Amino acid sequence: MCPVSESRFVGQVPPRLQTLVPRLWEEIKFDFHGSQCSPTLSSIQKYASFIQSLSIDHHSALVLLHSATTFPALASLAIKETGCGKPYDDPALVDFIQRHREVLKSVTTNQHAKESLLPALEDCPRLESPTVENQDYIPDPTRWIHQFEHLWSRLHTMSLEDGDNFGTPNPATATVKNWLRFDGPNRIRDLTLHFNQPQTISGFSACVVKQCPDLIRLRWYCAVKDGISPMERLVDIFQGDSSFGKKLEDITLGRRIFKNETFQLLMKSLVQLRCLNLCITNFDQESWTILRTTKPAHLKTLAVLNLYRCKQLPIKAIHQMLCEMPSLKIFVATAVGDKEMVEDPRPWVCLDMEELTLRLSLTRFSTDPSVRSLAIKRYLAQVGQLKRLEVLKHFLPSDEHEFTTFLKVKGGLDVLKNLRRLRLAIWAHTFTGENEVRWILENWPLLENPSRSNLQSSLNCGQFSKSDK
Repeated sequence: MCPVSESRFVGQVPPRLQTLVPRLWEEIKFDFHGSQCSPTLSSIQKYASFIQSLSIDHHSALVLLHSATTFPALASLAIKETGCGKPYDDPALVDFIQRHREVLKSVTTNQHAKESLLPALEDCPRLESPTVENQDYIPDPTRWIHQFEHLWSRLHTMSLEDGDNFGTPNPATATVKNWLRFDGPNRIRDLTLHFNQPQTISGFSACVVKQCPDLIRLRWYCAVKDGISPMERLVDIFQGDSSFGKKLEDITLGRRIFKNETFQLLMKSLVQLRCLNLCITNFDQESWTILRTTKPAHLKTLAVLNLYRCKQLPIKAIHQMLCEMPSLKIFVATAVGDKEMVEDPRPWVCLDMEELTLRLSLTRFSTDPSVRSLAIKRYLAQVGQLKRLEVLKHFLPSDEHEFTTFLKVKGGLDVLKNLRRLRLAIWAHTFTGENEVRWILENWPLLENPSRSNLQSSLNCGQFSKSDK
């Protein structure tokens, strides 16, 4: 549920809406830095008994921890940012966790947390999914595991990023390997591995993955170009253990070149696939053919597909994806082409799309103004039918002349009137016409800052000439 703002509760709540108040306050994001989406400290204290999930998004919001407020139903706590890159060692955070030890089930802290937090976490009997990052509080993995063995055994989420203590041969590495075998299969469901040394991919990180048979989500990065890729290692694990990865449905293996033969083996190995992130890779036409044909069921279940900066993928294939993958909710790619818009009028079938990063590529094919106008119309019509869209990025061209051409096409932005849920829209140029600015403010009422503020201020300042209106 979206965070609430205090404005929803100004004045007396009508009796017929009283039953909705607990639902509205179940999940709260608190930013003491002035976010319009954040409720005030006083309103949080007033409705504290309803709050089940609390996310603190700025270091100034830690003031909430210093208050004596108690949240009797609080199951999830997340400290997302402290600002300035400085570590925090606030006794108030430890005290807050201790006061809520009987109800907390999930705790997430960012990379600036201090090790003094661990005893408080260890003492939470219902804690099921603490999120651990090695930069947080594991300077010495051996002592960490021995001292907080009960906490380790309950981990659902683990992130090991650029950790020298984990990536080099030492007693700590052996201890982690022993823990991963502790008491049979571990409970890790969400694993992130990000190392810069090729030997880490070959050794330790592959061992970690292998010891997590019930993974649901795996993000495996390697910044180096040489050595065995994470995708190759993952396929080796699948082939060596037929019971591995039966629940794996969310995979990120970006930033590395892979072989299409390896990709095909991976697609065959996966039982179900809902999220695939291969950003900044050599995903190409052959890769798309493998995804379509190796196990066609994946096309029906994929909800997230990230192909950011996959420069070898032809734009024709991107249009095919939108026409053949009905479950897509988040899609990131470079562009669809004007030629495809004109010659392949098939409708996009991903009508539940929530986030789309995509532009229309205008090429020599549409040099004729009538052809270009038709391509733009069909593209905007395809986007306009995605009524559930909340995020839309780069849908307008970066070239200023082409940008103006979009706006002058008959109907203009009117075909996008159905995007009433849009809260974030990113485009490369500033709208110069008052009519377009007013249209956006009226038709996309949920559009968040800074876009809304910038557009509103341009109207308030009266910067448009009469010719713009």
